[in-house]
Amino acid sequence: MTITRLDEEIFLPYDEEAILSEGKEGLNRYIKQLLGELEQIRIKEIHERINLLLDQEGGDGYLYLGTKDSTGDYPNGTWRINGTSASEYLIQLKVTGSWVTKGDIDSDSLATFANLILTGTTASRLLATNSSKQLVSSDLVSWVAGTSNEIEITDDGDGTITIGLVDPLAVNKGGTGVATLTDHGILLGSGTGAVTPLASATNGQLPIGSTGADPVLAAITASDDITVTNGAGSISIGVTKVNNMGLEEQFRYMFMMSGV
Repeated sequence: MTITRLDEEIFLPYDEEAILSEGKEGLNRYIKQLLGELEQIRIKEIHERINLLLDQEGGDGYLYLGTKDSTGDYPNGTWRINGTSASEYLIQLKVTGSWVTKGDIDSDSLATFANLILTGTTASRLLATNSSKQLVSSDLVSWVAGTSNEIEITDDGDGTITIGLVDPLAVNKGGTGVATLTDHGILLGSGTGAVTPLASATNGQLPIGSTGADPVLAAITASDDITVTNGAGSISIGVTKVNNMGLEEQFRYMFMMSGV
């Protein structure tokens, strides 16, 4: 690699009025401007020094961060900067006799690293930037939010989360609004409120309507000459015999007595 250095004039800002002024505002403004120019010169100087070191170290475009061993070669574990490319610097490590690229810095100031280890972070965690744009560890619970009365987020304590439905799920979200339901009970609607379960019905009980109120469970009752027999899932209604006559015989008797 050949480096050609050209001498050039450096122009620094000079503000005599600000320098001689007794006011702090003008002087501070001038000092900031001067420091900005010096910083640009410093950045350029660093870049030139890297190129000079690459040239001086071996004349082949490599900067070795180590010394040669007794054999005249660089031992395993030695780092070097490979500047043979016109568009990027390669950061390389010698492993078992071969130079392995671990990262690079290209002409757009983009750095690439393989198997990068960040000692200031926590293993098996997400990475995020803090207010200072530094990489820090983060948990998933910091990035995922639940939905009120619908989705619940639980922090598992190891960087992961558990997502589930809110229990009980509200009626306006498609749920019942209650955590448990009465076994064998009939459910009654309550608008957007939780459903109302009736008690478990006994044999023969039916929900009987009541204007403006919830239905109630009741059984059909027997009366004179009417029998009601309640079973599991069934109701049998019958007519009792009068003077050992069935229903048809009783009608005939009634018609005959009336002269029809």
